[in-house]
Amino acid sequence: MSFKDTVLDMPTLQTRTSLNISDSRLVEQAFKLRNRYGFVISEPPSSINIGHVHDKLKQYLQAHSSIFNFSRKEWRIVPWAFMLSINGNPPLYENEDYIQLLFERIKSKFDTTSPLIQVFLQEYPLGSRWFDLLRNAIHDFVTDSPDIKAITIKQWIDNTQILEKNSHEICAGNIRNAGFQSTFSSFKLTRGLEHSAFASESISYLLADLKSTLSTLDIHAQSQLVSSCLSFFITAEDSLKYPALRVNIADGLLSSFADNHIIPHIKKLLTDFFLNHYNDPRTSAVMWIGVTPTALSVIKSWLVENTMHDFFNLLSHIAKTDPMADKHWKSRKRFWNAYLKKGYIQEAWVALGSSAYSEARNFLQGGRSTYASLSGGQPRHSALIMVINGVLITEWSHSGSFRIWDTSLQRPKLYLSSYRRGNLVNGSDHTGSHSGSERGLWQQRLSSLIHDLTGVSIPRREYMND
Repeated sequence: MSFKDTVLDMPTLQTRTSLNISDSRLVEQAFKLRNRYGFVISEPPSSINIGHVHDKLKQYLQAHSSIFNFSRKEWRIVPWAFMLSINGNPPLYENEDYIQLLFERIKSKFDTTSPLIQVFLQEYPLGSRWFDLLRNAIHDFVTDSPDIKAITIKQWIDNTQILEKNSHEICAGNIRNAGFQSTFSSFKLTRGLEHSAFASESISYLLADLKSTLSTLDIHAQSQLVSSCLSFFITAEDSLKYPALRVNIADGLLSSFADNHIIPHIKKLLTDFFLNHYNDPRTSAVMWIGVTPTALSVIKSWLVENTMHDFFNLLSHIAKTDPMADKHWKSRKRFWNAYLKKGYIQEAWVALGSSAYSEARNFLQGGRSTYASLSGGQPRHSALIMVINGVLITEWSHSGSFRIWDTSLQRPKLYLSSYRRGNLVNGSDHTGSHSGSERGLWQQRLSSLIHDLTGVSIPRREYMND
């Protein structure tokens, strides 16, 4: 074979298959180096070891020793001993002189870098008067390190700004823009640091901001952020991931909607979340202790809407087999819907007759556990209990008068688990039949009575038309 033929027979650069860099050992080694020299989260030392190092460290600091005689293992424990409260005593960093002295002694101790950052994020003592001094000392210790092994950590600190002033606010902004998973991954809030004080402060700052801004976002951003929050705040076991932030979560996700419109999809997401994990505030207030009145008013107003709509669904269900119920309630539904749309109904509760109660799962969104049972009357009859500006009103699913309690001491109690018919009938201050529906006779009488008692007024055209 000639030389020319040999050359032509050789594979060219274009025909060769290039190495896949993702499969190369170079990437594998780079990964190992990142793990070795980048920020790495380690298991916290035992309390015994921390206490032992703490006692030695305190002696050195008090004596202003020029040399700290620690083993390599002990040096890695020093950050924990310096920043944790031991036996109820203030952490050593609470002494300004100790901060300066310690960081002069650890300048060449690269192995303390990851533990320093880890325990700082774990404790993140924003309330300390020496917080900024401590943060700056750690920041400068890392960024001024001449050790080539510090390059990866420096890059991470620069990219995340995790040791900058108000870094938890920066983290909160990232969560808002990129979501929880992406942000927690880039900030390396894993392996326990997802429950660190830094993570909690970041989430708290985000939620505080959402109290006034969530409803102002466009619908897409709103939906994404709410979905991200709700999925992140729940564990795989379906419990709250951050129980200490229970109040912050409720205030942050609800308050912004006090005076602003919310689309049905987001309202349902939030309502389902809070009912599942906080319970109904009308019947179980424990999880709602400490939540602001503004946030409580929002969730209660949504639950009023749900209760009213569920009662209307009940009527539709009954009307399929009971024409009399349909006849009675077409006009009543229009009437009470007008007050509901205006936001005048402050409280609403339903007591279900035995037949309706047994069928509730099929047509009521809340299900049987959300409402009361009703005895002493017809099994298919149910009652709606409402409050408008402090005045309590009852209505019925079938023929029956409306009743109003204004000053009577016998007014029914709200949110009981069961009622007898007499509880919702006896002792009322005002009562009236539903005669003259087509001409609006009872509607006008009742509307005028409500206005006289509460000052609330609805135009005739609104309660007479769908």
